[in-house]
Amino acid sequence: MPTKTDTGPIFRLDWQEPEPRSRLVSAGTGSVLVHVVLFLLLIAFAHLDSLKPAATEEAAPRKYTPLILPPMQLTQKDLNKAKVAKEVKLDNLLAKAEVAPRTPTPPATPQKHFQAPPSNPLPAGPKPTAVPLP
Repeated sequence: MPTKTDTGPIFRLDWQEPEPRSRLVSAGTGSVLVHVVLFLLLIAFAHLDSLKPAATEEAAPRKYTPLILPPMQLTQKDLNKAKVAKEVKLDNLLAKAEVAPRTPTPPATPQKHFQAPPSNPLPAGPKPTAVPLP
């Protein structure tokens, strides 16, 4: 006869009986039905006119910029007949100032010099006297 050895206590923390299959099926069906109803209500609320923002009748007028063609006239007066430069220098690119012939100016009129008006001598007053120091 075989002898049984004691392995110690076996602690079982879940003493519940397994859920019956019918209860799981009814819970799953109820969950699906609730989600379908919520989805349909969400779609119904989205189609309500009262929740949509009212169109503003005083919308700002749109301003359009008309497109026009560029001028068809050439801006270059004469054709460029010079050879193409092999190197470019900044001094050659800057516009040269046109020197106008100097015209003589008439001589300037002599300016008047300031002259102070004649001064009137002040009447002679009493002269200060020296006070001796102690």
